[in-house]
Amino acid sequence: MKGMYKHQPSIFCTLCRTITHGKCLSLSIDTCVELSRDPYWFCSTCTSDIFPFFNNPVLPCLNECGHCLKILGNSTARVNCRNCGNTAHDSCCNNGVCYSCT
Repeated sequence: MKGMYKHQPSIFCTLCRTITHGKCLSLSIDTCVELSRDPYWFCSTCTSDIFPFFNNPVLPCLNECGHCLKILGNSTARVNCRNCGNTAHDSCCNNGVCYSCT
């Protein structure tokens, strides 16, 4: 996990209480500042727990890698980890297991 500086725009997840860089979510500074004012913002992991349909292919721009937490693009090679079930970049996995599980 990367370090966080106070001057970097970030968003706080209400459920898991983690902080996410706005840049890691591909958000503009203005959008990040606006979302950070919302007391009920949820990260994609918590959103997946609340809404099982969240990782639906209709919303590919909202998916993030289970290991590096970067956004998975439409043309990105993906792997569903055999251990945790998270979707990850092919380059963030080895033999079907994401590096977070190894």
